[in-house]
Amino acid sequence: MQIKNTNYQISQPNFQARYLSRSVSTAAKNRAESVIDIYSLNKNDKNFIERVLNLLKGHKLPEDKLAISGSDQKASVKEALKKALKYNGDSDDKVLIAIEDNKNIAGIADYSDYGDICLNTLYMFKNGIQNMGRKSLLLQMLKHVKSRGDVSADIKAERLNNEAKKYYCNLGFIKDKLSSIVELTIFSDDIANKINKIETGSSFNMKKTRFTQKEFDLAEIMKLD
Repeated sequence: MQIKNTNYQISQPNFQARYLSRSVSTAAKNRAESVIDIYSLNKNDKNFIERVLNLLKGHKLPEDKLAISGSDQKASVKEALKKALKYNGDSDDKVLIAIEDNKNIAGIADYSDYGDICLNTLYMFKNGIQNMGRKSLLLQMLKHVKSRGDVSADIKAERLNNEAKKYYCNLGFIKDKLSSIVELTIFSDDIANKINKIETGSSFNMKKTRFTQKEFDLAEIMKLD
């Protein structure tokens, strides 16, 4: 999904998509640096969200074999975007969007506060940037859980296939033996260790910038084809 950048430097942000973090790929020979920016969407982003939903009508989304989603991945993406239309900027329920190089929507994540944080959807649109984008969205969620002091970060069994289950286990999630609903979890006393494991095992650096927590009108600064 292509997004053209018209004017990324906004002098008067319109209190909309909240900028959270930036991931930059580590240097590789003969390979251009990649950048992933993570934003949080809410009801003030109605214009941007509706444009993305309209764009989805004409797209057959590629299968993401490591997605956390329902059986219909496109429906899960649309559901996540529609949830954002109900959230305010300070909601504990979040819809995150990953933007690659200010040009492409790389991925989307949706998590809810059920007492503990549960990851409902994590889908990547682009194959080439999947690993960096997926880990960036996941790290942003885990850091949110850590900052709140929640008991755990969970993924429900119904949202996982076997390939995705193996992937998230390799990142540090463990099987929740006490729940018939939750399949994988990371408990609060281990979240800091898992964040460190993912960060040190990744070929990118994730950091806050001077724009962190500032709000931008994505519909104005980016133009959807």
